[in-house]
Amino acid sequence: MSEVLLIRADASPTIGTGHVMRSIALAEAWQDAGGVAQLASAELSPGLAARIAGSGVQSHDLRGAQASEPGALATLAARLGARWVALDGYGFDAQWPSALHVRGLRVLVLDDFGTHGRHDADLILNQNLAPQIAWYAEGRTGRRLLLGPRYALLRREFRRAAPRPPSVGSALRVLVTLGGADPDNVTELVLRALAHVPLALQIRVVIGAQNPHLPKLSAAIAGLGAELVQSANDMTVHMQWADLAIAGAGSTTWELACLGVPAVLLVLADNQLALASAVHRAGFAYSAGWASQLTAERLSSIVAELGGDAARRTSMAQLGAKIVDGRGALRVCQLMLAELGVSPPAEQSAELTLRPAEPADVHALFAWANDAVTRSSSFSAAAIPFEQHVAWFSRTLDDSTSTLLIGELPGEGAIGQVRLSRRASGDAVISVGLAPEARGRGFGGRLLEAAATRYCTAHPDCERIAAYVKPSNVASIAAFRRAGFTAPVADRFDQHECVRLDYRCALPASATKVSP
Repeated sequence: MSEVLLIRADASPTIGTGHVMRSIALAEAWQDAGGVAQLASAELSPGLAARIAGSGVQSHDLRGAQASEPGALATLAARLGARWVALDGYGFDAQWPSALHVRGLRVLVLDDFGTHGRHDADLILNQNLAPQIAWYAEGRTGRRLLLGPRYALLRREFRRAAPRPPSVGSALRVLVTLGGADPDNVTELVLRALAHVPLALQIRVVIGAQNPHLPKLSAAIAGLGAELVQSANDMTVHMQWADLAIAGAGSTTWELACLGVPAVLLVLADNQLALASAVHRAGFAYSAGWASQLTAERLSSIVAELGGDAARRTSMAQLGAKIVDGRGALRVCQLMLAELGVSPPAEQSAELTLRPAEPADVHALFAWANDAVTRSSSFSAAAIPFEQHVAWFSRTLDDSTSTLLIGELPGEGAIGQVRLSRRASGDAVISVGLAPEARGRGFGGRLLEAAATRYCTAHPDCERIAAYVKPSNVASIAAFRRAGFTAPVADRFDQHECVRLDYRCALPASATKVSP
């Protein structure tokens, strides 16, 4: 029998469609993993209900008390045979996951800026850049945190999209997409701005089924000679067409980054401000700030500046595609299924490669470092704030005595990291960390063996690589043993009781492909 996931998310002209659209992404990934996903929402519009159905997901239209009572959702989950329930929205207070847990359900809560930090959830997903660890200092014991754009929930179409083709023609192709509703008609402001950009433009405007401003917009669009698209079923086609996008700073940010489309982001709601600022600092999008405070003249200037700087747009596109690979929803589903005892088999034949860490990897390593399992097996169990992590990461990349390597699999991207630090004696110390969804699949030992082999080849004067592990970390000890490290012996490391395992560089090791 297939595992059933029930997702609760709402949409309206006021709150927009973002919660439902990323819930569709989670549902699609769950189905691609062999499960059955269903979505419950309060008073679905016909257009959005059709969009959900088009993804092969059954929807449940909740009315009245059904929409406001967690007990009603628990009853629906029991009727469907669901063991996981996902909550996406700001109207679900702490009683919701607690009530679901009482009924024996596992709960995933999607959070954007700490609203659900103390909730009694099994998994909390915050897909934004640099979420505040302090938000999650309290809550359910043993819960897991899935942090950063590595877990961004993108629909199947983005995961499967081909790379964006190179631009052709002399006109700058500009995509305008301000969400499914756009209640404040920010699209009209954007069109006024584009009318005064001193560049040759091709403009495509995508609006959703819930946009109430169509009559007014139609005249402005026609006046610019722009193209109007309503209720697009596959946004990848329109995003890949664009040289530059103007969009709201919500979930669309991750979609554009995944496809390598540079974007000007407009803040349309309180929950978008931190995201817009973070991606602007990261360098793969430009935040124009609050749409309500933006003039058409200022936006016109921003578009002209970016439109005339092809090198900057290329850099933005490349960085965005590195940070967001489109597989976040699959990773989340793998972890949820593992909680039910359904794990992917070990993939001993998969081609594992190693590459040096790059600045864009800082976000993936932040997510891995703050996973509950990683923290419990570390010598220091305290969560690591993003600022502290960034400082460590920067020092490590600049340190000539440190080697930080990223393990990758075809189709999955980065699955773990290995760090080797050279000591004054000439020996090295090694540490390893796996992505949560990569655990239990036989990759730990292979990653360690590949890294040790590579390091010994690059440092022929190194005779020994030492690993220091907590005695209780049986899985890590087993991975080191599979990689050719010696049997553990009692030792101390940074004033902690531990066991040490050694890798002798003179010993032969099986070949593993590594990238230059």
